[in-house]
Amino acid sequence: MHLVLIGAAGAFLFGIGVAGLTRELAGRNKTRRAPYGTSARPPVPVPCVASHSENGLNYPWLRDIHGGLEYVEFEEPVGSGHWRRYDDHWWAVHCRAVSHRPGELVQAHVRAFIDPATRFARLAFHFHDGAVLEPEPTWYQLEADWARLYGK
Repeated sequence: MHLVLIGAAGAFLFGIGVAGLTRELAGRNKTRRAPYGTSARPPVPVPCVASHSENGLNYPWLRDIHGGLEYVEFEEPVGSGHWRRYDDHWWAVHCRAVSHRPGELVQAHVRAFIDPATRFARLAFHFHDGAVLEPEPTWYQLEADWARLYGK
């Protein structure tokens, strides 16, 4: 239980990574239901990579859309046909490159991934029901709302 106090960086140092930290967080506070499909309010703020990664919470704010998210791919530059699947390395890059401050998150993500005049990458969200969709601005509003409650 001391693991929660050392945070994500300590989790990596002790070899359990984001997935281990996420399992630790998920096992706590199961009596309260939180928004956007999370089963409990994490006892500590959740780092950006942990909230996005397939090895972490994997977009908990999208759990009620198309059966939840399976994984995300990105095409950069746009139109290149060079698609890559996000992994923890690319999520760390994403978290540094695009603001995740709740008040800036929606606009920053629309500018980076949706607006054809400004986006530097296209995203493809692969859902459990087989749907493959580009993001919608409302998804980023859900993320901003989640980040206000649980984000770091």
